[in-house]
Amino acid sequence: MPDKISTDEDFFDRLIYEDKVPLAIELLDAPMADVDILHDTSANEKLLRSMSVHEENDLVDTDNEMSDMQHEVRLLNHKVNLLMTILSDLVKQQLTLPETTHIKFNTRGIRFCVDPINKLFPVGKLVRLGMYLSPDIPKPLMFSAEIVEYDDADGWVSARLFGQSNATNALLDKIIFRHHRRQVASIVDNKSG
Repeated sequence: MPDKISTDEDFFDRLIYEDKVPLAIELLDAPMADVDILHDTSANEKLLRSMSVHEENDLVDTDNEMSDMQHEVRLLNHKVNLLMTILSDLVKQQLTLPETTHIKFNTRGIRFCVDPINKLFPVGKLVRLGMYLSPDIPKPLMFSAEIVEYDDADGWVSARLFGQSNATNALLDKIIFRHHRRQVASIVDNKSG
């Protein structure tokens, strides 16, 4: 069950992940069972580890001289990545992803934009969120959250995440940092280019 509600300052004093991603929103009539939250946390940990490894393979510097063994491992990584991309594309053809939504989140909370006409988000309402952060891995991160604010003028919903392990939060912080670093690098490249 959620602890004390974080303030805007608590939410934004940390690095945030901002993007448009497929987001599934399930309104809950009752709190999820602890075992279900643990299942989501465990699945999130595995998915975040996979995402992290996938990103690390993309970050490896190809200009360095490599031994034959390192070169073979690099080729194998590229082949596995190619197979993952093909498999992901096949799965996405069969899978109906939720609508793409503008989100801002970190390990403490999330803000997402909904149609302002939608009045389904009263403060205190519990939700289960499925975020598809990686276009290469068509599997969502699942989070339990409590609505802490709903701005019906512009449609922004703020919710506090809960139930995630320290290991999951650490992996999520790593993904958020890398995403932020890529956004900054892209802005710098666009200004210099």
